[in-house]
Amino acid sequence: MIIGITGASGAGKSIASKVFEKNGFFIIDLDKIAHGIYDTNKLCVEEVAREFGNGILDENGKVMRKKLGEIVFADKEKLNILNKITHKYILNEVFKELDGKNNAVLDAPLLFESGLEKHCDITLGIISPNEVKTKRIQERDGVSQDYAEKRLEKQHSDEFFEKNCTFCIRNNGDIPEFIKKVELFIKNEVNNK
Repeated sequence: MIIGITGASGAGKSIASKVFEKNGFFIIDLDKIAHGIYDTNKLCVEEVAREFGNGILDENGKVMRKKLGEIVFADKEKLNILNKITHKYILNEVFKELDGKNNAVLDAPLLFESGLEKHCDITLGIISPNEVKTKRIQERDGVSQDYAEKRLEKQHSDEFFEKNCTFCIRNNGDIPEFIKKVELFIKNEVNNK
């Protein structure tokens, strides 16, 4: 069974994925793959630099993700261009990792944009109030409130996930309560399929 977990930044996808991992699922973290692509795929880096300029590269030719983020999170069209460039490289890695796996979770912020939802048996949206997501992004990434809010403005709303996902779980910031909700979901919806 392949489960696609999605939601906005800071909603709690990683926490949900860890609960699935404890229940025997293989986790494929698309953010990790995306970050790794910049370190391992020269063609991708060259394509991104052609589009966004060499100013996004450090002295070693590595993509400075924060600098690139400042550009793309300020302009939705530029974000779409970046996603169009990187998705093909990311999807190639995802399918390599999925090969031969029976129970896998795709931790995928851009599940629908990448078309990966078509490969999932269940799609699970993690939704959370904007103020909770903003605070988590600030703490996790060491960025300002303004930057975190701008990032969220460029992402889908909770309503999008409620409309498009098979199921949604609300995470209001109480982590032990959220973990229990995910465990119940696995017991009632996943293990019964």
